[in-house]
Amino acid sequence: MKEEAVGERLAKAKKKFKDYGVDFEGLPLTVRMVILDMEYNMGDNFTPESTPEKKGWPEFFKAVKDKRWEDAANETSSSHIQDSRNKWRRDTILSMARADTLKA
Repeated sequence: MKEEAVGERLAKAKKKFKDYGVDFEGLPLTVRMVILDMEYNMGDNFTPESTPEKKGWPEFFKAVKDKRWEDAANETSSSHIQDSRNKWRRDTILSMARADTLKA
């Protein structure tokens, strides 16, 4: 990833989550990594709203806001990337769910 493109996409991801009522910087690093990956690869289609023009990711945004990591992990799959990337996204967020379980 080009550095300027990553910085631009990171700023957009932060704004999307801030507008949705989520403190991006307060999210676990692993979750932020997945969000940046999704933002970078989906761009303007990575939104909390679905419209006739774009799918949106409302269930992912809701799950992240509520810190329901297993649900968020199940909402990371995208048909336009390879299976290994989808698996990485899911496993990365699930590691957060496991960490939360161990704390309880």
